[in-house]
Amino acid sequence: TTASIRNSSVALGAGGVSATSMAGGLAGYSFGGDIMNSYATVSTNVTATAGNNAGGLAGQFGSTSAVGLMYGSYATVAGNVSVTGSYAGGLVGQLSVKQVIKSYAVVAWQISGTNYVGGLAGALFTSGPVPDPTVSRSYSNFGSISSTGLRIGGLVGYSEGNLDNSY
Repeated sequence: TTASIRNSSVALGAGGVSATSMAGGLAGYSFGGDIMNSYATVSTNVTATAGNNAGGLAGQFGSTSAVGLMYGSYATVAGNVSVTGSYAGGLVGQLSVKQVIKSYAVVAWQISGTNYVGGLAGALFTSGPVPDPTVSRSYSNFGSISSTGLRIGGLVGYSEGNLDNSY
């Protein structure tokens, strides 16, 4: 079965989000469904303290379906998004869905990690039945971005897909 997140929101206070890995404002890990019209507001930081995948909305979001979708969703983080390992993004750390449309991330301070660090997503991967993933009409806004390793980008740290009308 697939699990979707729709019309959902969370506002997190001073504690922020901290996990060993898979840290996200709304979901640490979401796989197999859609995320639509949902958001997270984090008043401090989102941190994966000893592993991979941190994002303002989700640490990792993927689908085994050729129709996986994120639409009209966003994250605002008043502090930092960081991982000690790989895959840090303002919206999602690691992304493998068919489409991301009209979604955004605003991170006040810094997005950081070792590898795969991006303003919107750390990485956009193809996955099995998900060829040519596309990010369209989406954006990121952040204070700064840093990586101690490879693959860093203002929008996506590493992309196996298409970026269309996004900034």
